[in-house]
Amino acid sequence: MKFTLVTLFITILFFGITVYVFLMTKWSTTLNFRPITRTTQLKYPSVTTELIKNNNSSINNWISNVTTEHIKNNNSGINSRISNVTTEHDKNNNFGINNLISKQNITDNFSLRTLIRIYQKDIQIEDMDLDQSNWIPLNKSTYHLPRQKNCAVVGNSGILRNSACGEDIDSNDFVFRCNVPDVDNYVKDVGHKTNVNIVFQTTMLELYDLCTNATLNESTLAERLNVLNGSIIWYPESFKSKIVTNETVKLVLKCIETKFNLQFQFAVSALGFTGNMRRLLNLKKPTTGMRAIVAALSLCEHVNVYGFYPYIFDQNGKNVSYHYYGPFFRLDSFDTSHNYSAEFHTLQTLDNRNVLRLFTNDCKH
Repeated sequence: MKFTLVTLFITILFFGITVYVFLMTKWSTTLNFRPITRTTQLKYPSVTTELIKNNNSSINNWISNVTTEHIKNNNSGINSRISNVTTEHDKNNNFGINNLISKQNITDNFSLRTLIRIYQKDIQIEDMDLDQSNWIPLNKSTYHLPRQKNCAVVGNSGILRNSACGEDIDSNDFVFRCNVPDVDNYVKDVGHKTNVNIVFQTTMLELYDLCTNATLNESTLAERLNVLNGSIIWYPESFKSKIVTNETVKLVLKCIETKFNLQFQFAVSALGFTGNMRRLLNLKKPTTGMRAIVAALSLCEHVNVYGFYPYIFDQNGKNVSYHYYGPFFRLDSFDTSHNYSAEFHTLQTLDNRNVLRLFTNDCKH
């Protein structure tokens, strides 16, 4: 039995070797291919080199074709995915631009009658009814601005520093400024005309601290208050907020009037202004400056926007400070809940559509 198994194994092995030799011979003859040995290389060096070159060329061509096709297919997929992602990103982050087809959309959504309501001059601060939800008394004690032709909205970005835009800004019929900026020391760059100064929560609280804390009387904010003289102080937010109440505002206004001897008028917005802005512009937390721009688009025939710039470098690679006044610090040196890039994208689109003019270069030429 043992002898039979050994014999069978040897027979199968011999048969396998015979088949292998036959197939190799057949394959070599068909392809006219001879295995290249050291002896062959020495005997026919030029033929061997050419054969290797041709075979390598074929292999390289095949690899090249496969690789190129692979890359093409993969790049196509990548580009397709990038395109889809970009399109989806634009769709999700177009900041409501599709709704801002024209200036008319702004005026349709923000009525002059409710946007900026100015208290009559003969109404004392302590007698002001700051209940914005009660339209009838608010309408009786306030009035709205007449339409203007050319308006400037001046932000506080450091892009205005050394811009020489002051004369251009002052040439407008009506000028909006934001959050009590320093104007007196930068007239050449930002002008001096001020018709409306929009003041939001943070600045209103700073004014409150200025009026209630004696140690702050020498602060830079006190030095900037002169910009309010002869202007309209506009607070566009609701007094239902626990952050700034009507008592807070009345104390601030009385302080500015008596302690700093400034003359001004006070204005509020009817309820719903911020909510409409968020919905129309798709901005979760619009800045004070964007509120001023929307107001200007509702009020003015032509709107020129200065001092809005979200980047830390200008077009020439120079550092841009967060504000054109005060100590130098960049936008990336602190955290903010505002989406400055989104707002700037909105302004660029509106500029491209001739809804407004956005100035980001100097005005020297």
